[in-house]
Amino acid sequence: MKTITIDDIEYKICPQPDGKLLLKPTEIFNIIRLEDINKFDFSNSTILFCEVEKRCLIKNRYKSVLNYIYELIDDGVKIIKNSILNIKTTKRNDSGFTYNEKLGISVQGVDSNKCIYEIMKQCIYNDIKLDIKIELANRDVVSINIYTLGD
Repeated sequence: MKTITIDDIEYKICPQPDGKLLLKPTEIFNIIRLEDINKFDFSNSTILFCEVEKRCLIKNRYKSVLNYIYELIDDGVKIIKNSILNIKTTKRNDSGFTYNEKLGISVQGVDSNKCIYEIMKQCIYNDIKLDIKIELANRDVVSINIYTLGD
């Protein structure tokens, strides 16, 4: 019997009732506009790849990506001005808030849907390049590309 390797990002492996496996091409959705993000459910999704300002991030959690973007912006006022999140200018480490001493802001945690929206919005409004690929719970892949004005 010959063994073959299947790229599980390019194809979904769908077990059939008769025990056979059906390969279906993974649908890849490209998002370039902020309003298109609401068409998808990012609950239980996985970040497959993330590059911010041409730097590949290793910790691929939504909160880690957002914190990295906040650190790039390096201005609590600019972050608050463009944010959809609950942000306080006081030191809070309760009720889901995490304090960022460098920026002087406390940000309340959110679900993955709201976090990816915040990531995109901050990148758009602060001219930060973003390339991220996310596998949704249904195994479809969403590709988000935000380019800076210089690109």
